[in-house]
Amino acid sequence: TAGGLFASRGHHERPSPNSKVASDYDGRLVNANTHDNDAWVQWEPGQPEETKEEAIENGALYRYCPDKRLYKCPSGIRGEVVTYSIINAMNGHLAIPNAMPGPVKNRNNIKNASSRVVFLDEGELTPSSWTIYYGGFRD
Repeated sequence: TAGGLFASRGHHERPSPNSKVASDYDGRLVNANTHDNDAWVQWEPGQPEETKEEAIENGALYRYCPDKRLYKCPSGIRGEVVTYSIINAMNGHLAIPNAMPGPVKNRNNIKNASSRVVFLDEGELTPSSWTIYYGGFRD
C-alpha cells in the first residue's frame, strides 16, 4: 500500500494515528469494529455508499488524521473512500470462535511489534474488523 498513512514507519516518515490515540488514552488501541460507537471509522452494514466520508468524520481517528485522502490506498479501488481495515487481533471483533489469545486492547501488551499487522488494505471498507487466521488452515 505505497503512500498510505498506515504503512509502517520504516517506509514513511509519519507515525500511525493509532500511536497518537494510544498515547492519549493510556495505551488503549482504537476500536477496530466499524459498527461500534467509538470505532476508528463509523460504518454500518447496508449503509449507503455516499455516507462513507461521514463515516470517517464520525470516527475516533478523524481528530488525529483529518485528511480523508489518507484513509484510502492510492492504488485502491477507484471510487472507494476508505480501503483500509484494522485486523481483529488489534482491538477488533471478539466473535471469532476459539480465537486465542483474544484481541490486543492496549499497546503495552504487544509483544514483538515488528511481526504484527494493524492496518491492511482490503480494497474497500467493510463492516467490523478484518480476520487473519494464524497457525493453520481453517474449515
